[in-house]
Amino acid sequence: MGKRRVKSFYYIIIDEDQKLFTHIGPISSDDAWNHKVVKAQKEGRNIRACSSWTSEELAKSITFYTQRGFKFTDRLLIEYPTNRKFEYSGTLPNYARSADRNRIVKFLCKNCGFARFGEMYETYPGDDVLRTRT
Repeated sequence: MGKRRVKSFYYIIIDEDQKLFTHIGPISSDDAWNHKVVKAQKEGRNIRACSSWTSEELAKSITFYTQRGFKFTDRLLIEYPTNRKFEYSGTLPNYARSADRNRIVKFLCKNCGFARFGEMYETYPGDDVLRTRT
């Protein structure tokens, strides 16, 4: 069985109160974005979202909302979701438990063979990016 190909799409956010809309993408998952839309709705905002699978569908959506009096904005209309892709999920020792799990790195001592945890100053960018930094 081959690898399952993840289809990307465009995510459209519509703010009914401000008569604004924007789009994000292409993206392959809208889970984190949907949580932020629901959070904004619970805070009393009249906001919603939809998806377009192709750039042609996106163009039709842009035309649809523009014809209904909405204005496109490059500004993000909701809070940007936190990327939990590289969040450390293992057990941490007491000294490291208060660290942001998105900033955890594990160091292995070449002399004694023990591992120690540290917290980076920024969100963990992934092994590939970290290896290229000097």
